[in-house]
Amino acid sequence: MTPPDLQTLERAAEAGDANAQLALAQALDRLRRGKEAVTWLRRAADAGHPMAQTMLGARLLMGEGRAEAWGEGVGLLLAAHEAGMADATTMIAVLTGMGAGLTQSWPGAFDLLQTAAERGSIRGRAQLLALAREHGSTAAGEDWAALRAGLSDQPWRATPEPDVLSEAPYIAAYRGFISPAACTWMTERVRSRLKRAEVFDPLTGKGRVQQDRSNSAFQFNAIEFDLMIALVRLRIAAATGAPQERMEPPQIFNYQVGETFAPHYDFLDAASPGLAKDIADRGQRTATLLIYLNDDFEGGDTAFPELALTFRGRTGDAVLFHNLDAAGAPDLRTRHAGLPPTKGEKWLFSQWIRDHAPTPPE
Repeated sequence: MTPPDLQTLERAAEAGDANAQLALAQALDRLRRGKEAVTWLRRAADAGHPMAQTMLGARLLMGEGRAEAWGEGVGLLLAAHEAGMADATTMIAVLTGMGAGLTQSWPGAFDLLQTAAERGSIRGRAQLLALAREHGSTAAGEDWAALRAGLSDQPWRATPEPDVLSEAPYIAAYRGFISPAACTWMTERVRSRLKRAEVFDPLTGKGRVQQDRSNSAFQFNAIEFDLMIALVRLRIAAATGAPQERMEPPQIFNYQVGETFAPHYDFLDAASPGLAKDIADRGQRTATLLIYLNDDFEGGDTAFPELALTFRGRTGDAVLFHNLDAAGAPDLRTRHAGLPPTKGEKWLFSQWIRDHAPTPPE
């Protein structure tokens, strides 16, 4: 955009044109002038522009702005939903299923997903179709009411019987934990959006790239969640007894041939300043659950060197291990590694579980 075009938008925005305010916010975002963009996005949202409310609401849910940003973001998305914005309705459906800032209700979430699909949301339609097929629906592709009619959270509350691989530390396998279709849904969601996986910096508590971890990863944030992933986490909650409030944002890992994650622990070292703060804010990592999203590769086992134990799942299989011992102390026997594939690529869904829910920001 040339400077005169930007100036024209600025004049219209200053005059109170909400469409111009939204367009100006988008233009400033493209110029990487994020703070100015948020200012104009907020003015358009305050004027009742549904698209601006959707965009600002999503932005706030991802952590921009004040400590109370989450509540404000949900409020903006609700306003946009009431105004008929299909994408806002899709996000409200997911938040309702998760009980994140809204009263938790799976029937309500499915009803909202149907509404989002009827309003034309591409994301909403894709989720409804995927979930309906997961539940065995044979309804026509655009019969949104019939597709919704077959949805229920109840099947997701049942889990396969665990195959205990080790009593201490506790390690158990779940065969057929989720379906191959659910696995494909998750890998296709993130295939083009991976980046180099990081590890915690012990001094700062922030992520950093490190040589002994060469795989790629994608972490879901509040906006990237969908109802399939929320239901997978409902099954994880049923298997582990841990409510979703104690679960970190899940990640998907991808290992190409030769890529690895060297032996490491998933519990956090309380003696490290950055990690001690993270433990205080979000709790210690008590358990890890990994789901194998594919099996058309060679190598790539999950290995526990201290136990002389390896695990290799079929598509949809999961492995759960506790990172702490019976006394609640870090268990050094849980050191494990993601071994490199020797042919093909490996996909994993990773869910870390904390010992308490995050402390709300002040």
